[in-house]
Amino acid sequence: MLKFAFDSPVKAQNGGYFRSRGVGCHPRRVLESHELIHVERGTLAIREEDVEFYVGPGRYLILKPHREHGGIGRFPDDLGFYWLHFQLAPEADNRPISPGRLIFDIPQTGSPYDPDRFSSLFHSLLSMQRPQYRQDRSDDLDIYTLLLLRQLVRPEERPNASSSSFSVAHSARQIIRAESASGLTASTIAARLGYNRDYLGRVFQMTFNMTLTAAIHDQRIRNAEYLFLHEDMSIETIACRSGFSDVAYFRRIFTRLRGITPSTFRAKIARRTPINSDP
Repeated sequence: MLKFAFDSPVKAQNGGYFRSRGVGCHPRRVLESHELIHVERGTLAIREEDVEFYVGPGRYLILKPHREHGGIGRFPDDLGFYWLHFQLAPEADNRPISPGRLIFDIPQTGSPYDPDRFSSLFHSLLSMQRPQYRQDRSDDLDIYTLLLLRQLVRPEERPNASSSSFSVAHSARQIIRAESASGLTASTIAARLGYNRDYLGRVFQMTFNMTLTAAIHDQRIRNAEYLFLHEDMSIETIACRSGFSDVAYFRRIFTRLRGITPSTFRAKIARRTPINSDP
């Protein structure tokens, strides 16, 4: 079992997708972190210490830190699985446990309660590791790890409003940071987290003193500023890349939040930027 609380600090390290070529086997090793494996196709045969696991399609396995694990036999030809190394703050530390704090036991192996959603989250997390998308996304990787673990807790045991409002608000903020350039809305965030939109909006407002829509706009304008600073693109392209489908709306929101138009902002940036003519 993995002891887990929704407000536990979770630190993602690295992840990937393994596709077998029918050669080799999983190396024998001891890690300092947990490893979450989600098999998409085929069957992974692996041993942790003296316990053998045969993980089939749609199932997961959590390998524990400080224990030797390794493959059983050669990788099958049809094997494909996601993997993620992460660290979870131990519950046996000196942190006081508040009266309303909920601790969950996640089985070491089993099936996620929404396999398609689980695979989608894994795919999104791995996409954020690509250099072209990674500005400073360590917090985003951490929240996606949290969302993955949430999929392993039985739905009826997941925290309710009274026990998790702070955590839910921060989860929403991290989703905004990670996916603001997509067609994200308050409704899609609420659906992603499994909460009523009005409830999530109230919790977010109380936590951050702003609405979900305002937070999405703020993050998209931050995206635009980054692109103005680092890319040579038209304002229309920057608007689209930042998450705005309407360039006129982008100009209106940018001007309202920054007090100047995008064109003026670009001109100020150009005047500040030194030009090096040397090869």
